[in-house]
Amino acid sequence: MHGSIRKQSSKYRQDDYHIFWRRFSKHSDNKKYRVYSMNEMKESGFTLIELIVTIIVAAIMAAMMVQVMGSNLIKSSIPVTDTRSSLYINDIMERMTADYKRLLATDNTPLKTFKSYVENGNNPKSNPYYGDYKYKTKYIRFDSDNMEDINPCTGDCKILKVTISYKGHSLTALFTK
Repeated sequence: MHGSIRKQSSKYRQDDYHIFWRRFSKHSDNKKYRVYSMNEMKESGFTLIELIVTIIVAAIMAAMMVQVMGSNLIKSSIPVTDTRSSLYINDIMERMTADYKRLLATDNTPLKTFKSYVENGNNPKSNPYYGDYKYKTKYIRFDSDNMEDINPCTGDCKILKVTISYKGHSLTALFTK
C-alpha cells in the first residue's frame, strides 16, 4: 500500500466526487485507478419536473375538494339560521303566553284584549312589542268530532287560535277563557 492512499470502507466517502477504487486484473502492474462519477451535481433539492408534477397533483386534488366541500360550506349556515328563527318564534310565543296569563288575572275581557295585543304586537311602537312576525288570529269552536268547525265562531267565543310565523317557521297556540 502506498502511504498517501488510505483504504476505503465499504460505504462510499462523500466528497465533491464519489471516489471508487478498482483493481483491474488486465493490468499486470496491479495499480489502483480513480474513477469519477459522471454526475457531478449535488443531489439535494427537487428537479423542475418533480415540482411541476407536484403542483399538478395538488391542483387536481384541490379541484376535487372544492367540488366536494364547496356546496357544503356555502349551505352550512342554513341549519344555524333555521335554529335561530325557530328559537325566535318560540320566544315570541312564550312572551305572548305570559302576557295572556297576566291578562287572565287582571282583565275583564282577556281574549279580546289579548287578540289586539297579538295583532299589534309586531309594531315596534305598540305596547307590548313582541317582535317581527306575521300572524293569523281567529276565534274557533270544535264540532262533535272534536275537529275545528269550519264555520267561524260568533257570539260568546271561548277559544282564540293564534298562529305566528317568521322566516318560514310557524307556531300555533290555542288560548281559552
